[in-house]
Amino acid sequence: SSIQGHAVIADLGEAGAAEAVLQRVEEIAGGSPAVVVNGAGVFDLGPMTEASDDVLDRNIDVNLKGAFRLTRSFLPGMLAAGRGLLVHIGSVSGRKAFPHNSAYAASKFGMRGFHEVLVEELRGTGVKSSLVEPGPVDTSIWDPMNPDETSWLPNRADMLSPQHVGDAVAFLARQPDQVNIPLLQIGPA
Repeated sequence: SSIQGHAVIADLGEAGAAEAVLQRVEEIAGGSPAVVVNGAGVFDLGPMTEASDDVLDRNIDVNLKGAFRLTRSFLPGMLAAGRGLLVHIGSVSGRKAFPHNSAYAASKFGMRGFHEVLVEELRGTGVKSSLVEPGPVDTSIWDPMNPDETSWLPNRADMLSPQHVGDAVAFLARQPDQVNIPLLQIGPA
């Protein structure tokens, strides 16, 4: 079966953005959507000694607070409907430490903890939460770092494609209501 979706672009680091996304999605969907994918994210790399408060705030605000706020906005409608799926795009950096990754890892480890609490709170409600933890994905987020010429970063040819992550999300969305997949880790072969 085909899955249809709509991308809604917003700066989830801004207070009030999640509520605006909710309003826009409800207009498009005609009510509470069956699936919400939190794919917003930022990615800042650098040694811990150079990790400024601004870098930490940016990663926490978008990657963690954004997911928290988005979930808080959509969850009441899903709970009222007794069904729905929240998909959070985490990272391998939410379960494995890498150098030069302190602010990003803090946000993604935080997302994993937030998600695990959500799984417990949603048990028996008909609403599910899934965390997708991909390895490196070849997107423009890598452009400023030039990974193919940086020895400690993976080569772009070895990364996942955005389509791989999209296919993983579609797999989760296709599961019947009685199947819960709280964690899906994907990486290059």
